[in-house]
Order: sequence, then C-alpha cells, then structure tokens
Amino acid sequence: NLLSTGYFLAIDFLPRKMKENKYEKRFDFQQKMIVRQSEQIEMLKSQIEKLKEECGRTAEKLKPDMPFGEWIDFWYKYFSSPKLRPTTQATYENRIYGHIIPSVGKIPLSKLTQNDLQQFYAKLKRTGRTVNVELKGTGVSDRMVRSCHALCRSSLEKAVEEGLITRNPSIGCKL
Repeated sequence: NLLSTGYFLAIDFLPRKMKENKYEKRFDFQQKMIVRQSEQIEMLKSQIEKLKEECGRTAEKLKPDMPFGEWIDFWYKYFSSPKLRPTTQATYENRIYGHIIPSVGKIPLSKLTQNDLQQFYAKLKRTGRTVNVELKGTGVSDRMVRSCHALCRSSLEKAVEEGLITRNPSIGCKL
C-alpha cells in the first residue's frame, strides 16, 4: 500500500460505492495527508536553505592560496572522516596531524609542488619517527610513507575537483 510509505495516489480516493460517512473519513484522511506532506516539504526546504548557507560560508574559506595544512584538515573533517570507522579515523589523524601538517602544512596549496612532497617523503623515511626512537631508529616504515602519500594524494585530488588547483602535485612522486 502506498499510503504506508507516505505517498498517496488520487486513484485511492476516487468515489466508490460506499456509505457516505466512510467516504468522508477517507476524504478527511486525504486532506490530512496533503497537509502533513506540505508541512514536511516546507521543513525540508528550510533545512536545505540552512545547509546552503553553511556551505556558502565554508566555501568562502576555501582559496587556492590557503595553506596545505588547512586544506588537508578541512578535507579530513568534511569529506573523509564522516565515512570512516573510529580506528581508521585515529590512524588518519596520526598521519595528518603528526606528520603531514607539521612538515608541509605551511606551504600554500597553489604553490605546493611535486618536489615539496618528494622531499617530505624522503625526510619522513629518514627521520619521521617520533615515538620509540631508541628502539626502532629515526626512520619510519615504507608503509607509513605510502599511507601519508595516499592521504596527500586523496586530499589534493579533491582540491582539483573543487577547482582550487589545476593539477595534483602528488601524481608522479617516487616512493
């Protein structure tokens, strides 16, 4: 029945050979259904307008000359994080806030080059470890470097889609 899903068909409310009172009840139900749906439509329209205003405000913050650290933070919070499980979020946060932003976060997004990222990956490989340095040395694993590269590549790809930069500088980096 379409009524249970919130939709109605006018055909369901055509006059049938029934008692007059029963038809009036159905007619009243139809009127209530129309009012309820129009109220929902108005509520949804107001919610959409609020979201448009919020998006407009965040779009003003997004500029090609913003630092890469601000962009990757914005990308993580609004595009990546909502789709991730808590353990994956913790891993991403460790890589973004512990390695990527401190190293290349101050470079403007429009001026970030493949060479900047290549130097970051090399430095990360040599001296990127911040915990257990005495036990494991100063360098990080290849997996950590690849993971940081994947985060940079994904965030920069979204920057290209948003029109902040023309090409992704992480493409072509040697790991």
